[in-house]
Amino acid sequence: MPVLVLPFKGMCFFIMKSIIVSVCILLCSVVSVSAQWCNIHLPASPLSECDYCECSQGLTALEAGGSGIRYEVRSLLLGSKYEGSNSIPNPDNLHESYLTNQFTFFYRFTETPLTAVVNVPYVVRTASDFPEDGGTKIVSPSANGFGDLSLMLRASDQTSWDDALVVLSATAGVKLPTGRTDRQFAGEYMDIDLQPGSGSTDWLAGVGAIWSRERWTVGINALAGFTGTGARGHRYGNYANADVGARFRLLPDEAASTALFLTFAFGGEIRAKETQDGTTIDDSGGSIFFVAPGLRIHFNDALSFDARAEIPVRQYLNGEQFGQSYRLAGGVQWML
Repeated sequence: MPVLVLPFKGMCFFIMKSIIVSVCILLCSVVSVSAQWCNIHLPASPLSECDYCECSQGLTALEAGGSGIRYEVRSLLLGSKYEGSNSIPNPDNLHESYLTNQFTFFYRFTETPLTAVVNVPYVVRTASDFPEDGGTKIVSPSANGFGDLSLMLRASDQTSWDDALVVLSATAGVKLPTGRTDRQFAGEYMDIDLQPGSGSTDWLAGVGAIWSRERWTVGINALAGFTGTGARGHRYGNYANADVGARFRLLPDEAASTALFLTFAFGGEIRAKETQDGTTIDDSGGSIFFVAPGLRIHFNDALSFDARAEIPVRQYLNGEQFGQSYRLAGGVQWML
């Protein structure tokens, strides 16, 4: 990963923070989310880098039925300590934050049911931590850079059923170890969760369905990840995530290129335990379930914006781990 020039880095941070503020205003609240934590001094959390690559793509190429480009920004904070499903004190207020900018490119091959999807994330990951000498000063190691590239191919089929539009899809892909894993702090490698990349090649498989009629659209999506061994012998657990979501056209009454939608989804993820050099990490893996309210605006047939929040309703973490605090996300999509 090439070294960024400081003025450019500062400008990027300003732009990213501005976008986050805009999303917060639209959502009018700060709500809970999922992310992982595996700091060298702290237990792990159940979710993996899939949160930054495959999930939460908003209006997908499957639904749009064409080619386009999407830019999305996600802000996450991890700072709630859990033992199983019970919240326990975090007296030192240790936490870890994630800011992810992701570009998604999707291309529908002419006269075929196939769509190619490429995800390119740029991540900024920061943790609060205590120094090695046991002092009380809190430091904040941080790493930023391009994350792991994901390549996917989606096959879809469109039909009608009782005056409703129905689209079915199947997706397969791979996450490549393109992000750097050699970031250091105080002369030592930073934890793998703070590195821009995981160092592993992961295989992806998913299915989806959309039903749409009049002012309502209902979608079901599921994705599974089969992980490989990454940097310095660390391996994330295999995972599966799924969601069921609905969208209601609030304005106008009749279908139009300009419209306002309210969205709502229920979803979750289950993750197996991680391993280090072949040894199972007991404080890793688990499950989380959440609800996700949001909105979507179509400015015309090509341009749309969406924003959402995920509120956990239950999480169960193996052993003692750090769980969710909040996640906000928003994106802009342009159909070609």
